[in-house]
Amino acid sequence: YVRSSCITCHPGYGHGKRMERYSANDHGNGYLLVVVDKNTQAYVPELTGMPQTRATAPFLPAIDEKGIRIEWKEYTDEFGNKFPDGETYSLIYPEVTIDPASINTDPKPTNYMVKLEATIGIYGTGLLDAIPDDSIIAEYHRQKALGRTLNDAKYAPANFITENDGTKHPGRYTYGLTRGTLQNGPGANAIWNITNVTRENRRGNYITKAYARAMSKNPDVQASLKKDETTIYNELLATDLQPEMPTEDYVNFMIWHRGLAVPAARNLDDKEVQHGKNIFYSIGCTSCHKPSWTTGPDNYTGDTLVVNKLPRYPYQKI
Repeated sequence: YVRSSCITCHPGYGHGKRMERYSANDHGNGYLLVVVDKNTQAYVPELTGMPQTRATAPFLPAIDEKGIRIEWKEYTDEFGNKFPDGETYSLIYPEVTIDPASINTDPKPTNYMVKLEATIGIYGTGLLDAIPDDSIIAEYHRQKALGRTLNDAKYAPANFITENDGTKHPGRYTYGLTRGTLQNGPGANAIWNITNVTRENRRGNYITKAYARAMSKNPDVQASLKKDETTIYNELLATDLQPEMPTEDYVNFMIWHRGLAVPAARNLDDKEVQHGKNIFYSIGCTSCHKPSWTTGPDNYTGDTLVVNKLPRYPYQKI
């Protein structure tokens, strides 16, 4: 599994912290490993898209954390790390490597490189889910007109994402904008593949064939389970496993997740807060960060387990 809880990555519902090492149990470690082919930048097929560094005995993790190294390096940008008024700043970036010996798959990936994704704050995700698609597209056109570098393909209708209820939406969640709604991404997807906990409509393990092959061949795993290689391999890749998460718990989780609101603005009479707001507008932050959004009719139904059970936010200003 990747993590055992949401709060590990999102302390206080916020974003992850900078880390000097990769440990799934470090509170605030919001990093996800991204292991891709050096040439194609596609995920390596031997590992899951979100590689797992923990496992339940007798199994081994797909990647042993002891083999992961994070090194922070200094970076100088095209401005020489200096503002026009002469003030300087420093920049750092992480360089991540994984020792091939620490990867427990068969075969092991080759010609790979490692990147890091970091979690963001999760407050307000329920309201973001209710923003109309045409507002997302309108914002794309606004920023495009300002000369922003955007991924045009993501906003072409032909590339919209088909959701669990059959509707299509532009991507708005994950770094790759690969999910159009909470029900197809950070919510329904993550509670399964981050924890690797099965449920009624996800009755298979989040693993690869390469991992299943390595574990089924492992003598210690065979001895502990008292099963042969073929049986272990087939059980690991089975798609009819008993649900581990009760449906009621899943539904309650999805209701909570879509119920995450935006924190109320505080201390608006404070002169320092007012000064900060003026700066936010005056230095151009609003060219990327819209000060407010208004939701639409919000008629999204959700998958078959949560249909008509989720909070709705019709025509609300965020």
